Formats: sequence, structure tokens, C-alpha cells
Amino acid sequence: MNLSTKLKQLRIAHNITQSQLADKINVSKSTIYAWESAKRPPKIKHIIAIAKIYNITVDYLIGL
Repeated sequence: MNLSTKLKQLRIAHNITQSQLADKINVSKSTIYAWESAKRPPKIKHIIAIAKIYNITVDYLIGL
């Protein structure tokens, strides 16, 4: 499973909207959409923030 798929599945599993996630990590909703649709990857600082929000490892998110 790739990063974009994991991001979307985690967000849905935690019942968080794209807007809510965007607010939590200080990006726009369109940025979340771009990550989830694999149009562009998140910066490492955002990957770390997402891992903290979902209480998972960065390794899991990036597929290690």
C-alpha cells in the first residue's frame, strides 16, 4: 500500500475530514487532497505530524 492510500485510509478510519486534518497540521484542504490522490508527497515535517496525530510510526507511513 502506498503513502497516499494509507493517508486516506487512516483519515477515514479516524473519522476526520480533510479540512479537520488540514487544520491540525496547518495546511490547506487542497494539500490534503493532493497527498491522498498522489499528486504530490507531503514534506517530512507533515509526515511526522500525521504520525503523531494517528499515534503510528513514520516507518509505517512510508512503508518501512
